[in-house]
Amino acid sequence: MFVYRFVVGNYKRMKNLTVILLFLVLIGCSKEPLTIPNYKERKLSFSDLRYGYDTSNQWIRIPQNILMVHETFKKIGYKSLLSEESWFIDINKDVNVLIDSLLLTYDKVETSPKYYSEFWKRRIKEKNEKEVLKVLEEVKDIIDGKIVPINNSLINDTLSKLLSFEYPERKLSDIDANQQLNYLLSIRLHESVYNLVSGENSKYYEVNWKENSDKIIQRLDTTKNFIRPWFEDDTK
Repeated sequence: MFVYRFVVGNYKRMKNLTVILLFLVLIGCSKEPLTIPNYKERKLSFSDLRYGYDTSNQWIRIPQNILMVHETFKKIGYKSLLSEESWFIDINKDVNVLIDSLLLTYDKVETSPKYYSEFWKRRIKEKNEKEVLKVLEEVKDIIDGKIVPINNSLINDTLSKLLSFEYPERKLSDIDANQQLNYLLSIRLHESVYNLVSGENSKYYEVNWKENSDKIIQRLDTTKNFIRPWFEDDTK
């Protein structure tokens, strides 16, 4: 009798244990790996400039686009932007020396040193040499402390607004950060919004969002196609 109870009891316990283990295995197998979706990020005409000068970028070679970016930079303040080399040049030359040299060689294309000669020949080929000259002359005046008028009709409001959130560099208040969030939502930069509210951008770790971040994320549109966002994940 004792043997019977022992065997039966152990069998029942083993059966229960088997059921539990099977249940746990099934639960474990049913879990899908956690993946973060891509969120829709509107492709802005000027967004590639965000990540530095790309020689294949044809958009910035168009004369009216050169002037638009220039006037927008003037509004924000070139002296705030020039510290960020990726906005202006990608070569190891002092900005003042470079600008002076380019201005001096504008009408001496054939007799100038190779770098400057090739620079102006490319601008002539692209038919934007006059606009580039104007930009260089005005940037030099700004560096020298002269007042240069702004042509407000050429300013890109979206670029101006996005830059104003970051320049001049400062610690954003909660009010500023929430206004920025609302603006990004209004122009459909949803991947950027996700990076801000989810903690994927270190500058926004301590922001007190007016709305719960999970609720904000629920409002974002997902997509299969990833577009590099204006505000990136800088935590990885």
